[in-house]
Amino acid sequence: MGKMAIRLKNLFDQAIQEKVISLKAMSEAKKMAAENLKSMPSADKLIEDERDPLHAIYANTLNLISVFGEQATTLPPLHPIHDFITKWQDTYVPGLPPWSPVSNSYFTCWTMLDAAFGEDRETIGTCFLSLVDRLPLNPIQIEVARNLNQSRMGIYEVLQIKGQLFQLRELITDKKLTAFICSGYVGSVGDLIFVRLVPPLANSVDYFVGLTTPYQCVQQSEENWLQYFKRHDVTSKTVGVEARLHRHLKYGKNRTYWSEYIFYGYSNFGPGVILLAGFPDQPNTQPQHDKYQESAKRVRGGQHASGFPVG
Repeated sequence: MGKMAIRLKNLFDQAIQEKVISLKAMSEAKKMAAENLKSMPSADKLIEDERDPLHAIYANTLNLISVFGEQATTLPPLHPIHDFITKWQDTYVPGLPPWSPVSNSYFTCWTMLDAAFGEDRETIGTCFLSLVDRLPLNPIQIEVARNLNQSRMGIYEVLQIKGQLFQLRELITDKKLTAFICSGYVGSVGDLIFVRLVPPLANSVDYFVGLTTPYQCVQQSEENWLQYFKRHDVTSKTVGVEARLHRHLKYGKNRTYWSEYIFYGYSNFGPGVILLAGFPDQPNTQPQHDKYQESAKRVRGGQHASGFPVG
């Protein structure tokens, strides 16, 4: 348990007693998730109805962590996280294109699960897990919360498509899996997508679920990405590569590494998908960056360099 979580525990108990923090909203989220779990139909039925209660359980628990974060960041140990989220909420104004390339689903996952602070790399999600014995959670929600905290973005090649079920292969690890993506993304075989997947639960469906709106990598080949990862000491079939890949994709070189790539790399959008070009470590390849074709680009006053309005 990290230093922030240890300090938070004592203050959290005191805040509940003084009614500074309320568990009502968390209890309501717990009830909704439990109802979704009870109603989960078979995999065939899910595909037929084009809906997925497993996604709802993950989304509800992520919402629960977000509600926790809104309250817990009012306490001193998490003030730096509160200030960080506020700053980037105002900068990115998350939503969907044409308003912002940073989707709400990406922003929530990033700020709750990946934006790490301190020497122990603590997030709102890890602080949430440190307090599970004090929160109104059931065993399924605890399992989901742990899966969420272990999750990360990944880059996958689309191998096969059947409705909302996608056969995918992850770059670097070459792992193949099936994922249910409910954003409305249609896709094509051979697409490279940047998306966060979460695993099936015990005794549930046998596929992963896409938790974020997928970003499709355009004008980029698999070889381009393999060269990118090689530049960051992430080379397939080397000792410890999966741990290095996880660390790089989850934390980047700094807290805003991947979110800034999305903001500057934005190219276009389509139904259920956002298009990205370029690479995170090469600003000159990112279409919205001021270093991209500098002779034709200018940073306009009152705007983020990407051209999307601030605030």
